[in-house]
Amino acid sequence: MKQIIIGNKTFKTQTECEKYTRSILTELGITDSVKNKNEEYFNFLNLLCKRHPRHIDKLNKFVDFQIYQDVLNKRALALNIVNNDNTYTEISWRICVTGTGKTSKTLFNSALRQCISYQIKEFRDASDLSYCRECNCSLHDKTPHIDHDEIQFIKLVEDFMELNKETIIMPIEYNKKDITFETLFKHEDTWIGNIFEIYHLQHATLRVLCETCNLTRKKYKKQLEF
Repeated sequence: MKQIIIGNKTFKTQTECEKYTRSILTELGITDSVKNKNEEYFNFLNLLCKRHPRHIDKLNKFVDFQIYQDVLNKRALALNIVNNDNTYTEISWRICVTGTGKTSKTLFNSALRQCISYQIKEFRDASDLSYCRECNCSLHDKTPHIDHDEIQFIKLVEDFMELNKETIIMPIEYNKKDITFETLFKHEDTWIGNIFEIYHLQHATLRVLCETCNLTRKKYKKQLEF
């Protein structure tokens, strides 16, 4: 794997760079101005963000960075660009580390997940979250994960696309949800999400797992290109 050079820092792997960046954010903590708090870290983050595939647009009005608590993951910290007009531009520091953006297929799957997020919430609200359905461990002091059981999500999407291959073409452009920046279908493509909601409701089986069982589960390997 090609090493990553950011200023006077050299990282042998992306994992090493990600670990260092996370440690910086943790040390800085939540702040409205990285520049005022630590100039060395400010300069590092500035150079890191120039690895983003859309850095020219993202950094067009850049003057500073804001670090805030990730809305979707309370244990993580996220990065905003502070602009010269007092507005903010979201930027994924993890994408900056990799230097590559999300593929169209990844965005498509993310938009589909957003469409059925209410089904996940309804299942969570109606379920006993006290134990893992795989290893039976107690979840009283842990965060329960909601997982697709027999048919994994990627397989559901694959089957859905095969069923609708004559009518659905995967979109290229997407919107983002305010505050959380989750991927959303553009208005003209929302019909795809509407159809998938029904399909998911009919074919998905959900279950409650602990974090370990969910993250170590053997993942389904995608077969189709769409």
